[in-house]
Amino acid sequence: DLFPSDCSPDGKTLLFSQRDGGAKPSLWTLPLAGSGKAAMFIDNAPEYAVFSPDGRYVVYESQESRRWEVYVVPFGDRKGKWQLSSSGGILPQWSHDGKEILFVGIEGTKYSLLSVPVKEQGDGLQLGAPQVLIDSMGSIPLFNVSPDGKKILVERISQQGNQSVTLVTNFAEELKK
Repeated sequence: DLFPSDCSPDGKTLLFSQRDGGAKPSLWTLPLAGSGKAAMFIDNAPEYAVFSPDGRYVVYESQESRRWEVYVVPFGDRKGKWQLSSSGGILPQWSHDGKEILFVGIEGTKYSLLSVPVKEQGDGLQLGAPQVLIDSMGSIPLFNVSPDGKKILVERISQQGNQSVTLVTNFAEELKK
């Protein structure tokens, strides 16, 4: 089973995961030009991985420590690996300017949206402390960051009992009036 995850910003490399018969998935790269062959990038990594905006790093989620955590590694010939989450994390994504990584933090059944400042330093990364952006969400929040980095769109399900829904039928006919 093959699952695409992300395409490099320059459009030259595809990240995808492969799961063989119930085994833990591995993350692979595939050059999209020429007759290049797929190569294993990270063993024991799940389906979700994302390139940094400059294509020099990949952030991913993994259960290699026996719980979901978020890691970042260089893409290419450089070495290194940094763990961003400390008490569980999933669904990482880079801000559009590459200066922070956002992810969903997990503590038991509590989900929060966190941000980690990221700064390239020498051949590696300098990571700031995770900052809670949205605390104590009832379900796993799906989110996206605006291109200017000033807004975060979060899918949030409210469980308040006094909500109403308006259903409009014959929409096209109402417009004619």
